Amino acid sequence: MLVGSHLSIAGGMHLAIQDAVRLGLDCVQVFTKNQRQWKWKPLTDEETTNFRAAVTDAGWHVHPERHLVSHNSYLVNLASPDADMRAKSRALQLQETERCEQLGIPSCVMHPGAHLGKAGIAADEEAGIRRLVAELDAIHQSTKGYRTVTCIENTVGSGTNLGGPLEHLARIRGAVKNPERVAFCFDTCHATAYGHDTSTPAKAKSFWQSFESVVGRAHVRVIHVNDSKGAIGSHLDRHEYLGGGTCGKPCFAAIAHMSAFRHVPMIMETPKEGKLRGRDPDRANAAWLRALSLVMLASVALTLMSGCRPWAKSDTELTAARVGAVAPTAEESDRLRRAQGVADRGDYQEALVEFRSLLAENPRLVDVQVAVGSLTLEQGDIRAAQRSYEAAIQADPRNVDAHIGLARTHLAAQRNDDAVRCFRQALVLAPNDMRAIAGIADALERSGNAS
Repeated sequence: MLVGSHLSIAGGMHLAIQDAVRLGLDCVQVFTKNQRQWKWKPLTDEETTNFRAAVTDAGWHVHPERHLVSHNSYLVNLASPDADMRAKSRALQLQETERCEQLGIPSCVMHPGAHLGKAGIAADEEAGIRRLVAELDAIHQSTKGYRTVTCIENTVGSGTNLGGPLEHLARIRGAVKNPERVAFCFDTCHATAYGHDTSTPAKAKSFWQSFESVVGRAHVRVIHVNDSKGAIGSHLDRHEYLGGGTCGKPCFAAIAHMSAFRHVPMIMETPKEGKLRGRDPDRANAAWLRALSLVMLASVALTLMSGCRPWAKSDTELTAARVGAVAPTAEESDRLRRAQGVADRGDYQEALVEFRSLLAENPRLVDVQVAVGSLTLEQGDIRAAQRSYEAAIQADPRNVDAHIGLARTHLAAQRNDDAVRCFRQALVLAPNDMRAIAGIADALERSGNAS
């Protein structure tokens, strides 16, 4: 899969390419000008040369359609009923297309616009689509021979905006005179906010079957991988970190392992402020998506192997081994809660004294072993943490917290391969555990194997 991000062109568009490479990304989306102004300044020869040189240096010149995407100005509304607005929008979109061609960017994403009639009225929607199609035809007529493809993006369908229903996309491409010049950009946040539910595997499968029937996956040239702050059907266009919104993991899992999208640039337009899981948000989101893809591949492999789990013990072995674990008594549970409260206040040493006292009396208390592992790892005592987590796993091989804790000790010791193995074991036991998925992402990124 090809994972990228929309990056700033401040200081020069070529710097966006260099930033993408620095972040370990496979592709990039840019604005070729200020997206909120009608006026534009022509590209200089130096700007064009620098951009194309950066593309070549990145090795992206061979298949630019897999790596380079532009997003047009938000001002463009080719579906407007106002002739003056359409003329201004046509001129601006024509300029966007010409700039993309000059820079060698093969895909230009644009929103279909708003018909500005009455919301939900089919006749007004059709009139807006006709106006949009006529303007696209005029632009394509003016740019015969250009390689740049206009990628119509699905929308949240708020107000009179076109592009929420899949049928809108299909009718646009079906009506233009040069359909080879029109493709689509699929946005996961927009789809969810419109009401396309892909939050479970079954719903994701059903949606993509409908998409294939109405639009066709072969016509998707760009994917915007964004989670949604708004609920399904909220029509709220607010992006969230991957895995932190309402789209659902199956939404991204379906896209990540779909063979039709193997060479389609997947562009993140997620928040960039601050840190996410202790690192640059683009790095963290990209690692999460790549890890999800690898987890999906592993799941498929497990199915093909009829349940064989090469990194796991058999169910019989696990059941037999679990006899070492015991449930705490009422008194032990009370002491455990008090010790945990002490730890929550930050008094780690006092808490450890109580936890170890419990273990001295009953070493088979798995939750206490896990608690000791967590506190000692927090204090930087990796060996002590590892011993505690291994003791917990020996007593209860099905304890997910113990496997995740052991994986984190391996991460802390820079044993990334061992960390991946332990996180995978956790996923065998709890396939939806986001700590394990994020952990695999961390380990793969640190080892340089996240692509």
